Amino acid sequence: MAYVQRVLERMNICVLIPSFNEEKTIGWLVRTVRGLGYDMIVIDDGSKDNTAKIARDHGAEVLVNEHNLGKGASLRRAFDLAVPRDYDAVIIMDADGQHLPSDIAPFVECFQKKARALSWAIGCLTRKACLLSGSALIGLCLL
Repeated sequence: MAYVQRVLERMNICVLIPSFNEEKTIGWLVRTVRGLGYDMIVIDDGSKDNTAKIARDHGAEVLVNEHNLGKGASLRRAFDLAVPRDYDAVIIMDADGQHLPSDIAPFVECFQKKARALSWAIGCLTRKACLLSGSALIGLCLL
């Protein structure tokens, strides 16, 4: 685990969390991801509950869609904000608790060890950003 921690200390990572009516889980998720030392952006996709407020109260940067635009549009907005910040990687986590924050470190370690050989690497975003999606373990990586 010490190796994984050293790897993560060298990487500038942002976690994107698209959310819709996730007030029951978003506080725990934001608190846990923040406790691991990652930057994060929560995208509230037009929720009718307190998702955005709870995420903000727990330390997340929050983008709010005035009405539901869908996961893809929400992620595009978040990438527009994250990419210019020069992150080494961006990880997408579901807001419902399906993905555990403790899974980020081993995923990043695997990515760093095998980035060029990953069969699920499907293309480039920019020269500075790399997308790792926990839901499908899909990676968009730099060449």
